[in-house]
Order: sequence, then C-alpha cells, then structure tokens
Amino acid sequence: MRQSVRLTGISTPKFQACTDALQRLHEKLGRHVQDGAMEPLANELHGQHISIEFGNRYFTNRRDDPQSPTIPFNPTVDPNGILSAVSSNDEYFHGPDNEVLYYYLTTENGTQKSR
Repeated sequence: MRQSVRLTGISTPKFQACTDALQRLHEKLGRHVQDGAMEPLANELHGQHISIEFGNRYFTNRRDDPQSPTIPFNPTVDPNGILSAVSSNDEYFHGPDNEVLYYYLTTENGTQKSR
C-alpha cells in the first residue's frame, strides 16, 4: 500500500529540463548501489506529456528495518484506523521512512504562512 502524486509539465521546456536532471541523478545514484536495489525511474506519459510519479509506502517490513520505532498514523490520514490495524502485527510497521508531512498555505492578517 502506498500513496503517490503524479506531476506533469504539459511539455514545457523547464519541466523537460527537470525530468532530464532527475534521470541523470538517478543514473549517478544507481552506480553506488547493488544492481536491482533501486526501482527504475518511470517517466510515464499522461496523454502526450511526460509525467513523474512520486510515492511513499505506508509500511516497512520489520525484516528490512528491525530497529526503527513505530510512528502512529495522523488521524487525518487514517480516520477509521484501518491502516493502524494493519501495522498492529509484528511484520509491518509505519515508521520514520513512511511518514509523509502535509503542508498548506494560509493567509493571516494579509501574511501568507506555510503550515
């Protein structure tokens, strides 16, 4: 289980430059890990335009990370406790690598603030 977002730049040159830079970065990082340890960078088409999907898994297998603490789900992410119930066993947990922070922009007294 994972959450993700897909971005597209509608074929703008700046977005193309960003996807090219991500591809180069992925190739450089890939040289420093075992073969098969990194997922391929999957630039997909959305209509006729390149898009990039970013995602994060809700859980980590305890076998892959036996030491990290379990972090409770934010009630806005898991209002019915369904995800919390999955992580209540010893095999999977929601830890620091799975946590996603959500920000939004508000205006107070004419000043914009990120929260």
